[in-house]
Amino acid sequence: MKTSILVCYHKDTVVRRDPDYVPIQAGRALSPLRLDMIGDDTGDNISLRNASFCELTAIYWAWKNLKDVDCIGLCHYRRFFDFHNVIPSVYSVKYEDVGRLGEYDLSLPDTLKRKIAAGSVVVANRMYMKETIFSHFCTCHEADDLKKLRDIIYANGEKDYIEAFDTLMLGNSISLYNMFVMSWADFDEYCTWLFDILFKLEKVVDITDYTPYQKRLFGFVSERLLSVYLIAKNKRRLFYPVVQFVEADQVDNHGPVRERFSVLNKRIRFMFKERPANYRE
Repeated sequence: MKTSILVCYHKDTVVRRDPDYVPIQAGRALSPLRLDMIGDDTGDNISLRNASFCELTAIYWAWKNLKDVDCIGLCHYRRFFDFHNVIPSVYSVKYEDVGRLGEYDLSLPDTLKRKIAAGSVVVANRMYMKETIFSHFCTCHEADDLKKLRDIIYANGEKDYIEAFDTLMLGNSISLYNMFVMSWADFDEYCTWLFDILFKLEKVVDITDYTPYQKRLFGFVSERLLSVYLIAKNKRRLFYPVVQFVEADQVDNHGPVRERFSVLNKRIRFMFKERPANYRE
C-alpha cells in the first residue's frame, strides 16, 4: 500500500526523509529559496496563491500531480502526528525540542493503513473551546467571510454539507492544522468539493486590505471545511495527538501551558450540555 504524507516546508530547517513522507516546499513560486525537495510550483499547481491558501497549495499539488497513491496525508515541518501513542492522549499538542525530531517514530503502522483503506480518516486530536467554532472564527477573523462561505455551500444545494457546516459551527470542538491521512479515493472527493468552494469564495471576498495574517483566509477556512466534509460524509475519524517541534528554549514556554489547556479540554467539553438537534460528534 503506497503512502505519501506530504510535509510542508517554507524555510531551511531540519528535514525528516522517512519512507512514507514527501517533503515539499510550499509557496515556492513566491520564494527566492530553493530547498532540496519537490516544489509545489511544478506541474498543475496554485503555488502563486500560497500567501492566502497556505498549505493548501501543497494539497492541490498532490491532488493534481501524484499518481498511484493509496494513502495520502499532510503534516508540517514542525508538526507531525504521533501514531505510536508516545504522547499521552490528554494532549492536543505536545511541544518538543526540535533536536529530538530524529528520535520520534513517525511511521504509519500497517494496522492504521488498513483502517484508512477501509474509509477511516486520521485527524488531529480535537481542540475544545470555551465558545462555539462560529464565535471563535468571528472573533479572530472577518465574520462576513464566514457568511459568504455558508452561502456558497448552501447554493451548491448539498443538504448534508450545510447541515454539517451548522453542526460544526454550533459546536465547540475542532481538529486543526489541515492535518490528515486518508485514502486517495476520499482525498479526491474531498479536494473536488473543497477547491470548488474555495475558488468560488475567492471571487466574492476582497482580501486586498487584509493584514498578511488575515490574508491567509483560505487556509483558515479550510481548517473548518475538513471537519465539515468528514461530518457530512459520516467518516470515522481517528484522533491522534500532534507533536510540535520548537527551539529548545521555547519548550518550557509552550509545553506546560499546552498541557494545562489540554487537561482542561476534558473538563470544558462537559460544560456544554446543550447541542443543536442535528449535532453529531
